[in-house]
Order: sequence, then C-alpha cells, then structure tokens
Amino acid sequence: QLGQFLTRVKSSDLASKTLIAVTGDHSFNLIPFSDSETFLKWSVPFYLYSAGQSLKSIPRTRFGSHLDIFPTLYNLSLSDANYESFGKNLADNDIEHFALHSSGVIANDQGLVIQFGGKNFASFNWKKNKPDQIFSQENAGLVEYQEKPSLTHQELSKKFSGMMGTLDYYFRNEYLKK
Repeated sequence: QLGQFLTRVKSSDLASKTLIAVTGDHSFNLIPFSDSETFLKWSVPFYLYSAGQSLKSIPRTRFGSHLDIFPTLYNLSLSDANYESFGKNLADNDIEHFALHSSGVIANDQGLVIQFGGKNFASFNWKKNKPDQIFSQENAGLVEYQEKPSLTHQELSKKFSGMMGTLDYYFRNEYLKK
C-alpha cells in the first residue's frame, strides 16, 4: 500500500510540493537476531522523499535515532524555524551522528556499546570498519567483542548515560508540570 501511495504522489501535481517521511518499528519480534546482530535488532527503516529538495546529503549508512527524525523534517520543511530538540538533523554533515535506544544500545560509525547500568558496558567494533559495509548482507556477524574499550567506546558510554539522564530529568519535570 505504501508503494502505491508513493507512486500516486510522485506522479501527481503534489510531487514538487510534498515531503514524505516513513519509518517503521523494530522487527525483532519477526526475525530471530543472533547476539552479534544486536545492532540490527534495534534498527528501524527511515524513508524520505522530497522532489523539491535534494536528500543526497544524507548517506544511507548515517547513524540516527527516532529523536533525529523531526529535526531532519523541520530543516527540510520549515524556513529557519527555531525549535528545541534532543535530536539532530540527519542532513547535517558537520556534526557527529549516533544512534541510541533506551535498551542500552548506542552506536556510531566507529563501534557499538551496550550499557548495562552505572559504569558497566560491553564494547564492540564493527567487523568491517567501513560505514558503507556495516549494513551489507555479506556482513552477517556485524560486531566483535572488544575486550579493552577504546576511547570511542568510553565516549559512547558517557554519551548514552548523559543523554538518558537528561531525558529522564526532562520527562519527569514535564510530568510534574501536569
């Protein structure tokens, strides 16, 4: 149905005036992922269409989270509007991008960390360290355990803890305002 809808929009007068964003949910209830595919377990699809603007600046392999979808849409559709967001514009090539999930997973193009709580985490490297190969079909075992965490892994762990702490504080205060 989605394909039919996209075909209708793209072949109509609306095509040049329309921005379409489609995302999905996690597929781990449908597909049994191995331990080495933890990152894929938490990934979701994100499709963008805009005939009026070039989306080529967003690499297919860019790391991002649900938090990044709306800042990306705002920057594509609103004229210099100010907004507050925890996420980042996926089309911005001048910043570091990462993906995170409340389950404890955070990743960037250098590696992956699974946060267990406190200062405890497991660190992994991509088996093929080229970002364009991370999502390839041939790369079945995506990650390998890193016995001694690198500086990148330590920074990812701190980033996850900081982001979750900030979000907890923000949501609690929003709740208490009501």
